[in-house]
Formats: sequence, C-alpha cells, structure tokens
Amino acid sequence: MADDVVDIEIDPGKKTWRELWQVPTLALAVVLLLAGLIGVVATRPKPDINGMIRIAETRLERGDHAGTLEMLNGKVRQHVDAPFFTDAHLQQFHTLRGRAVAKGQRELGVQETQNYESVLSEFKAAEKAGAKLGNEDQLLRLESLIATEQYDEATDRLERLDDELSAERIALRKRIIEVAMGARHPRIELAESHLLTLTRDPMLGVDDRCWAAARRAEIQLDQGFINEAITGILREMPRVASAKAGARGELFTLLGRGYMESGAVSEARKQLERATELIDSDDDLFAQTLMQLGRSLELTGEMELALEQFELVTQDYAGSKSYLPAMLARGDVLSAISETDPAQYSKEESIGAYVRFVDEAVGRAPEPLLLEAIKSMLQRSEEQFVKNDLVAASQYVQLAEDIHGILDTPVEVLHMQARVNFAMAEEMLRGAITGEAHVIDLADADPVTRAQTQRHYIRAADYYRRLADRIAGTDDDAAYAHSLWMAADAFDRGGDVAEAIAGFSEFAISITDDPRVPEAQFRLARAYQASGDYSLAAQQFEGLLTDSHDERLGKNVGPFAVLSHVPLAQVYLADIDSDNDSRAEELLNIVIRGELGDVNSDAFAMALASIGQVHYLKGQYPRAIESLTEAVARNPGTRDIHRLRFLLADSRRLEAEMITQTLTQGSIAPSVARELIGKQTEHLTIAAGLFADVRDGLEEVDPRRRTALETMYLRNSYFYVGDCAFDLGEFETAIRSYSIAKDRYAEDAASLIAMVQIFNSYFELGDLERARTASERARRFYETLPKEAWEDKSLPMTQADWERWLDSSYELAAMRTDGLGG
Repeated sequence: MADDVVDIEIDPGKKTWRELWQVPTLALAVVLLLAGLIGVVATRPKPDINGMIRIAETRLERGDHAGTLEMLNGKVRQHVDAPFFTDAHLQQFHTLRGRAVAKGQRELGVQETQNYESVLSEFKAAEKAGAKLGNEDQLLRLESLIATEQYDEATDRLERLDDELSAERIALRKRIIEVAMGARHPRIELAESHLLTLTRDPMLGVDDRCWAAARRAEIQLDQGFINEAITGILREMPRVASAKAGARGELFTLLGRGYMESGAVSEARKQLERATELIDSDDDLFAQTLMQLGRSLELTGEMELALEQFELVTQDYAGSKSYLPAMLARGDVLSAISETDPAQYSKEESIGAYVRFVDEAVGRAPEPLLLEAIKSMLQRSEEQFVKNDLVAASQYVQLAEDIHGILDTPVEVLHMQARVNFAMAEEMLRGAITGEAHVIDLADADPVTRAQTQRHYIRAADYYRRLADRIAGTDDDAAYAHSLWMAADAFDRGGDVAEAIAGFSEFAISITDDPRVPEAQFRLARAYQASGDYSLAAQQFEGLLTDSHDERLGKNVGPFAVLSHVPLAQVYLADIDSDNDSRAEELLNIVIRGELGDVNSDAFAMALASIGQVHYLKGQYPRAIESLTEAVARNPGTRDIHRLRFLLADSRRLEAEMITQTLTQGSIAPSVARELIGKQTEHLTIAAGLFADVRDGLEEVDPRRRTALETMYLRNSYFYVGDCAFDLGEFETAIRSYSIAKDRYAEDAASLIAMVQIFNSYFELGDLERARTASERARRFYETLPKEAWEDKSLPMTQADWERWLDSSYELAAMRTDGLGG
C-alpha cells in the first residue's frame, strides 16, 4: 500500500524533505489499519453454515423452491471458498441447488434448457465434492438429460436405476420415446430402440403395453408402412382389451388413420367414431381423433364438415399435438372450398389460413409437418399458376419459402419461385413487346410497369441462379443446364447486363454439349454490345461466323451466325476504329444481297436499316434513301419506325440541299436544271410529310418512355417541317409550322431557329413590318440565352441559317435606311 502512495507522486525528486517525511508515516498508518481490520475479522464469530443449510432443506421440503434458492444463493454461496466451508457443506449446497431448480421448474410448468443444464451442473459438482446422489436426484438428473437430448448418457443411467424404480424407469423410457419422436428432426432409430426395450420389460403393465403399440403403429404410419401398422394394431387389440378406455381409443384412432391412408375411408371413419366413444373429450387424443375424422371427410369431398372438425381442434385444443396439423388442414380445405364456392370462402381467406399456420409453426412444428406444409403450398401455387392467377401463385410459394427461408428452402420452392416471377414479368409485358423474341425492349413499357417487370425478371433470375447452385454436382445435368440458362435469360430480359454477361459466359463454358451454346454466345455478344464493350462483342460475333463453317459445330451455330451479321456490323460502325467500317458494309451487303436466305426475314430488314444509316452518315443520300425507303416499308409497326422515318426524311432534306448547291455552281443546261428542281421539290415534299409523321408519332409516346435520341428526333422534326416548307417557297406554311415549333419549345434554344425562320419567311413575302417585329423578337430572345446553350450539336440550326439571318437582317436594315433617306 505504501508503494501505491509513492507511485502517485508526480516527481518525487523535486520534493523537499518537509514534504516527503509524510510518506513513511502514511505507510505506517496503513499497516496499523490493516492490523486492526485483521483483528476485527479474527474475533468475528463464524456463520452457522449447518443452520443455513437446514433452513434451505426445510424450505425445499415445504415446496418453497424460490426460498430455498434465495437462502443458498444469498446466504450460503458467499462462504463457499471460506476455510470453514467443508466438503459436506459443498455436497449439500450443490445437491440442494440442483433439486430446487429441477422441482421449481417442474412446479411452474417451465421447460427451459438453461435450467436443465443448471441441474446437471449442480449434481455433477455435488458428486465431484464426494456426494452420493439418491434415487430422487438420479430421476431428476435423468429428466434433465432427456430434456437436453443427451440420450446416450440418459440411456446408460436409465439401465442402472434400482429395480425398485421400475415404474419410474418405464415412465422415463416413454419420455425418451416421446421426445425422440416429437423432435423437429425426429430420432426414429432411437425411439424404435427404446420401444423394443420397453416392450421386453417384465414390469410393463397393460396400459403401457397399449401405449407402446400405439407408438410403434405411429412410427410405421409416418414411414409409409400402412399395412404393417394396421396388422400390428389388429393383433395387439385382444392383448390390451383390459387397458383403460383412453389407451384403447388411441389404437382405434391410429387404426382409422391407417385405413384412411390405405384408401378404405368408410372403414377408417368407423374406427374413428369408435375412438371418440372411448377417449375423453378433454384429452389431447380426442383432438387427434377429430383431426383424423376431418381428414376422412376431406377425402370424400365433404369439405364443410371437414372444416368443422379442423376448426374444433384449432379453437379448443390449442395446446395439443394436433393444433398445428389442424391449422394446416384448415388452410387446405379453405383453399378447396374457395375454388368451388368463392362466395362462401374467398381465396384471400384460404391464403390467410396458411399465413396463420406459418406464423405459428415456424420454429415450433416438427420437420415432417413443415415439409407437408411446403408440399401443400407448392400444390396450391401450381394450381393457381396453371389458372394464370399469378398473384395467388406468388403468395402461396412465398409462404412455402418463409417456412425455412431462402437459404434452406427445398429446391422445389426455388424452382416454383423462379417460374412464377418469370411468368409475372412476361404477363406485365404481354401485348407491349416488340423486336426480337429473345430481347424484350423494356422501353416499350411505362415506368411503373418497367420497374415491376424488371424486379420480377431479376427475382426470377436470382431464384434460377440459386437453384443451379443447389443442384450443381448432382446427376440432374439437364436441370442444372436449364437453371443456368434461365438465370442468364432472365437477367438479360431484366436489363441487368453485367449479370447476363456472367450467366451466358458460364453457360457457354460449362455446358459445352448443349445445343443452346451458340445462342448463349450470341446473347453474350449482344450483352457486350449493349454495355458498349464493342471489342468483346465483335470477338463473340466473329467466333460464331467462324464456327458456322465447322462441320461439327455448324448445325447449331448456323442460325445465330446468320443473326450475327447485322449486329456485328453495328458494332464495327459504333466503335472508334474506322478501319473496320468497310467490314461492316461488307456484312450488311451480304444480308441485303440475299446470300443468307429469306429477304423477308428480320435480319434483312435490320440490314437495310443499318446500311441506310451508313450511307446517311457518309453523305451518300441517294443510296440512303433507297435503303431506308425499303426499311420503312418493312418495319411499319415497330418502335424503330420513328428513327427510320427521321433518317429517311433527313436524307431527302439533305439531298435537296445538295441539289441546291449543284444548281448554284455554274451553268447547267435548262432541261437538267428543270429535272433537278423537280427532284428537289419531290424530296422536300416527301421529307415534310415524313417529318410530320415522326413528330406526330413520337408525340403519342409517353415522354417518360422516350429515349434521348427520340427526344431529339421529335424536336428536330418540328423545325424541319418548317424548313421543308421554306425551301419549297411555301412561306405561309413555313410560318405556321415554325410558330407551332416555337410554342412547343418556348424555353429551348431551338426556339430561336423558329423565330429567325419566321423573320426570313416574312422577309421573303415582302412583309417588312412583320419581318422587323420577328427579327426584334429573335434578337431579344437570343440575348437571353447563355453561351453554353449553343453547345448542343443536335440543334437544327446550321451555319447557313445563321448566314441567312445575317443577310436578311442586313438587307432589312439597308431598306430601312434607304426609306429614311428618301
């Protein structure tokens, strides 16, 4: 202690002697204080441990278990390590604590594992201290061993019980059998072993013999040995004729169950009715009999009467073994009634019955009942799936999954979940799907439908993926391949490109002998294309083209090699490498020349559209017009029609501009000029109509569903209708078109284009006053626009438009000056 005081000094070396003299004095004072305390302790009388233990024993004898523990834990326990606490005290302390916990829990009707473990721990500590446990303590220990499922030790100690405890030995063996059979994962072999030993016990009475026969029959019925169970009960009946009525009644109940499961329903009902006469209505066995009666009525189609039996059990026997099975059976019967008479019970009520079962059964019911419930709910789900009631199918299968959770649910549940979610996604898009059968364009759906559809596709994909993982390594190679394929397919349809790539890659690598491998490669290439990874997409497409010439692979690859030509060309045109553009044109021309077969195919139409776009981008407008005109004719009802019409319209508008340049470049024969002007007029007239079609068509598309490209096509079409009219010299029509465009895009920089062209139109008409007004409006609007507004390269205002505004404004100003001068 003195050292502790010294240690708290911050810097003793700087202390004066006057300050430091107090340290040894303080140390001496502490020593004296401790000596005084020791003297006090030494003279205190020892506690009366024997008296405390006698009080605890007395309280235990009176049944005051809590008082016993209060004395042992509150008064005695603090002295356990004291030198005067003898081995005999320790033996009594632990033995009494073990008894108090065991008897107290039994009295309260509590069955807490922790308490049973405490009993075992106390008795073990008592024996370690040298105690010899009596018969009563041995029985209490056996109860705890059975409750904690320590069957080996329980069996060993059971065999060593004194002969005078034969009745208790029989009762405990019956308890082992009950616990083993009633466990969530039943220990049937253990139960059968103890049943055999029990029936050989010479002290077994007739009632217990009847009980043992019932347990053997129950095991046989649960395992499907129906005839053996029936025969065994019939043979045992004469031997137990003197048993109590309730015991014999249970045999009749099990006999009825056996007949029912063998299909002899009328005989089953006869035996069950006999059982009701023997079993007291307050007995849990009566609930089991009602349960079996309900089953017999269900089998004969008497659903309302069956429901009455099940509801009696769920209402009056909530603590019985039959409670949860009756809840499940109630759901089954309500489901059946709701299908035939929905006015009496709705489908929602039947689903609600299953919900209640799941809420109460999870964590409580034995595993066989849970598996029976899953089977039943899967059957309900399949029934609704066949009827295309996918919402109900989804609810039933989700309940089946909730029983064990997604990680432990049977593979049948995963498969049903996958099927239902995939079907729900398909149902949502039915009637709104366009394009290739294997690629669903979710842009065709409204935002809410699109989000829900994607969710169901992704859920389906996840379940198929989990299913594939669960059955991997089994003998069912076909199911594994199917699950892998469907997972990748659903991810693709749901728009999860990364997972689709992973899925199709795995399929193509691991399922090499499947005829769908070429399609997987094709889908993989399309997924790479969609993600912008053009190099990997090209590798896959080119690989298909190469494999199509292989005699061994060509049979399955061929169709997908044909389909690869157009998307491969699109990939080459979209990448930054211009050196492969010629390869793209070559691929498209192969399709257009009909070298791959039917000119009425989707591939041919896609090739026409793509080659048309190539010519358009190269400024080869006559060739673009030729290809795009045919592409538009072949794609009248597709979503892509707006893009094709816009490209065709713009090709004609730009070709008209090319003709204008030709006409202004020098001397041209009058006949040639007239022919060119005629073609120019034709191009502009047709272009104006096409731009109007694009404008009107895209206005009907929900703005939330338009792509960025479609939004640009819509805006530019408004202005190009006016441009075509202006170039045709139809200035009144141009003014009307530009005014509509200006009002439609009042806040857009493109609105300036309309204002400028309105000014130019009035100027061409000679209406100078309106031209000045229009010019002033354009100028004021132009001044409000930020510089970055003109960074949009897609604005339909070219350098020529700016020059035309400048020229017209200059001429208008010159006219005004001349007028003032005059």
